[in-house]
Amino acid sequence: METLIVLFIFSIFISLPLAFLPSQSKHQQSEHAARLFNEDLLFAQHLAMTEGMRIKVEIDHHNERYTLVSDSSRSYLSRAFPMEGMYFEEGTLGGNRPIEFLPNGHPRFAGSISLYAGDRQYRYTIMIGKGKVKYERL
Repeated sequence: METLIVLFIFSIFISLPLAFLPSQSKHQQSEHAARLFNEDLLFAQHLAMTEGMRIKVEIDHHNERYTLVSDSSRSYLSRAFPMEGMYFEEGTLGGNRPIEFLPNGHPRFAGSISLYAGDRQYRYTIMIGKGKVKYERL
């Protein structure tokens, strides 16, 4: 009988950390989504330089995806949002000031855009000049 009580208490202690795993998993998904979008922005910049043409990042909220498109309307990458409930909010980029890289890798417009993934917010800043892309969690 004592062994059963000890096993019962031991199983409760072991199962307690499992209750916190889903929230950790959501945070990891958010981090992954933010990192992936940053890598895709860098890919768009490198693609513009190697192909020698403008590359635009088109964000489609209705279909929950973003696409890298050249000025000749060729689609290079189309990716579904990696997380449910993820969305972008226009800052100084978006709308009539799209995220676009010129053939030399410089951005057409400098500015920022926000990404919301789960309960986390990230800001992407594209700097004028060399086109450095920086992102941070807010």
